[in-house]
Amino acid sequence: MDAVTIIVMILYLALVWGLLIIAAIHLTKHPDENSGKLGTTRGLGVAALGTIALKTR
Repeated sequence: MDAVTIIVMILYLALVWGLLIIAAIHLTKHPDENSGKLGTTRGLGVAALGTIALKTR
């Protein structure tokens, strides 16, 4: 393998592992039991999230 190939491979591996770590940290701060349709937290539903997304554009 060329040096460029190895560097790109290392960069993409770091990207994938970094995003995995970020996702794990986010999941610990926002547990699955508290969100979604079956979650215990009341608040924003799917319709409300859609209106928020439209307002931010």
